[in-house]
Amino acid sequence: MRKGIVYEEGITIQRQIKDDIIARIRNETWKVGDQIPTEKDLAINYGVSRMTIRAALGSLVRDGLLHRKKGLGTFVAAKHFVRSQQYLLGLFEEMTSQGHKVRSSVLSFQSASPESIPEEIRPTPVGQLFLLRRLRYVDDIPMVLDDTYMHADIAREIESEDLTGQSLYQLVESKGIGISHAEKVIDSIAADAETAELMQCEVGCPLFFMVIRTFDNHGNEIMVSTDRIRGGGLYQIKLTSKRKHSSNAPYSATSD
Repeated sequence: MRKGIVYEEGITIQRQIKDDIIARIRNETWKVGDQIPTEKDLAINYGVSRMTIRAALGSLVRDGLLHRKKGLGTFVAAKHFVRSQQYLLGLFEEMTSQGHKVRSSVLSFQSASPESIPEEIRPTPVGQLFLLRRLRYVDDIPMVLDDTYMHADIAREIESEDLTGQSLYQLVESKGIGISHAEKVIDSIAADAETAELMQCEVGCPLFFMVIRTFDNHGNEIMVSTDRIRGGGLYQIKLTSKRKHSSNAPYSATSD
């Protein structure tokens, strides 16, 4: 049994081990980016089975305090990534402004038939479309699996550009296409096997699912993106909403 932890009755051993690991992260015994000991070493240190350790670590991964790198081990996750929805900024623009390192791995950039795109996310008007699929990293953590559908004229403008280390919005604007606004719908999903492998999380790990429709200055829809975003406390969305008053009348507790 590891020195410094005394197991208490009435609380599961898994819970106590999880709390002890959280304490070690908070007091920076293990700092952000550090690799923690292997399951085998932790099992020896805590005097429990590897199955118990695996369950405790799995819970911490889902909570966003740890993240796994396939073939490398388990690491202390970075602090929460918080994105504000007050202004229309891409991931690259917002995260770099906060001092984070952002890069993208281009998985594919190819033509896509309208029939292959679910109707609810199909760009309009329907024509020749291209799909840009990127796995986006923040501080080397795979955070977003992004599928962006765009019309052929935009795709041809950017297909020869470096898409790994810059903002797609800024790149499109550099081609003389002004971006006005975007409509976003946010849902939650569980990672399927393919997504989990790409994002180095467990199958079923929680993800935000965001559909983003982007419009130019003339009101034309130019891109539709679907983002699968790591959740579990690792990524947060901050919304700012202003109250719209119908009158300047003072609030009354008896109002309907």
